[in-house]
Formats: sequence, C-alpha cells, structure tokens
Amino acid sequence: MLTIKCPTCQNELSCDDSCRGCIVECSICQSEIEIMQNGMPRPVGAAAPSMRPASAPAPAPAPAPAPAPDSYTPYSKPSRKHSSGSGSGLATAAIVLSCIAIVASAVIGFLLWKGYVYVPDFKYSSDPEETAKRIFERSVRGAEKGFIQKSFVLGQSKKEALENFETETEEKGDYVLVLWETKVRKEKWYGHYWLKENKNGVYVYTSHPKYDEKYEKMSDSEKEWLTKMDEKIRKHEKDNKDLDWDIKIK
Repeated sequence: MLTIKCPTCQNELSCDDSCRGCIVECSICQSEIEIMQNGMPRPVGAAAPSMRPASAPAPAPAPAPAPAPDSYTPYSKPSRKHSSGSGSGLATAAIVLSCIAIVASAVIGFLLWKGYVYVPDFKYSSDPEETAKRIFERSVRGAEKGFIQKSFVLGQSKKEALENFETETEEKGDYVLVLWETKVRKEKWYGHYWLKENKNGVYVYTSHPKYDEKYEKMSDSEKEWLTKMDEKIRKHEKDNKDLDWDIKIK
C-alpha cells in the first residue's frame, strides 16, 4: 500500500503500488494529484478521471456547473409603468382641483366682502323706510361676516339699541346719531347712522333726518341741532380724511 498526502488540503490518501504514475482525485477538496514513480504526490491543474495514466491526454474541460439552488441571483423588479402613470394622473388631478377650489374661495370671499362691507356710492332712497331697510340689511350682513363689532338688531328697544353700539351717541327727539368704528383691512371705518322709531315702535336705521319728510315739520331749534350734528360729522371726516368711509351723510 502507498499512503500520500494531498498537497492542497493535506488529506491522507491510500492506494496500492499500481497507482504510481497515475492521477488520483482528493476526496476532500477534489483537486487532482499526480503520484510520481517515486511515490511523491504532485498537484495537477488539468481535469482528469479519478485514475488514469500520467501519459494519457487530458480530456476537454467540463462545462461550468449550473448555479446551486440557494445561490444569489439579482432580482429585477417587473415594470409597472401603467400603474405609476395612473397614480401620477390622480395626483395631478387632485392638485388642479385644489387650486381651483382655492381660487374660487378667494373670488367668492372678495365678492362677498365688496357686496356686504364696502359700498362707496351708497344712494339714499327717496323713501326713508327703504333707506332704513337698505342700511339695516347691509349692516346685519356685515355683522354676520365679522366686519363690524356691534350691530343693531331689528326689534330691539331704543335703550337696547344704544347699549349695543358701545359708542358715543347723541339724542334729539326720535333720532339718535350713532358713531362707531370697526376694524377692516387694518383700517378704521366709521359709520354715521340714525335710529328712528317706526310705526310699530321698533327702532331701525334711517337716513339723515333732512331726507325725511319730518324735517319740514321740525322746529327751528331741532333744525339747528341737526345743523350742528352735520358740522360735527364733517369735522370728523376732515380730521380722518385718510380713512375709508362707510356711509357719508351729505
């Protein structure tokens, strides 16, 4: 018997003397070993059967083995362009709808603001009750929108109406001059209104008494008082000419 060691892994191999001059394969590392005539092992690079004469020609190299089942293969994610395209379209549509909603809200808010709060060319009606109705409805809408601090509510008594204003007031007969300020667009707005008791005993906004048919029936002292009120209003406007005026009494 002949015992040799694998030059690669030092595994011991045993064979009979007839192995001299042959090539054997290590059972551990599968390297080929040539056993020389003197019994010494020598590594061989060419593939060969487990035992063949040293003089035999080397066989053709075997094809590369297939990868083992547990070997790593890079994963290629399948294309889903149709799905991503749909999601992108929905996102774009949502953004467009949001922009439309924002613009629409801004436009509606601007129109409401212009309609309910600011009427630079307010026209008095020849009918005092109609004028009172216009001023009252406009003021209530402004109060609902939060543009004015206090609003007179139709149906209140004269005392309740005056308490609701929390402003400086002056009375003369059936009329009350009301002056109050509100904060809109970081500015102060002043409104000059008159309260008048209608036939149902309810105080409503009305125009300046000089536009009322009662003006002709007033006494000289009452007309003089109204003239002084006019002067006071005009002076107030002159002192605050940089302000926007709600309704100017002419």
